[in-house]
Amino acid sequence: PINSEDPNASSLVRNNCFLRERDEFPHELMAKCLFFGDNGIGEQWGIKADLPGQVIQWDPRWGEEFEVVGESPAEVWLEEKRLYDEADDDWPPPRSP
Repeated sequence: PINSEDPNASSLVRNNCFLRERDEFPHELMAKCLFFGDNGIGEQWGIKADLPGQVIQWDPRWGEEFEVVGESPAEVWLEEKRLYDEADDDWPPPRSP
């Protein structure tokens, strides 16, 4: 959800406040971004004020660095889903005779 009254629930507002308030995250980058999700492994997807029409991906380990991964949240999500679907097609691995 965008916001939640439940203090234990994740939300867009709570996640972005967390990223902006913590000293271990780069304040200059956090101030220019709105992060809206991830693929479940730590990298955040977001939009950056000075990159209109671009979706970025950022990982806390990267510091100020980020990567442009698409032009819309739907495009990024669909590409990630395609990768997971391809991985599912290869699972379980074939048994050796």
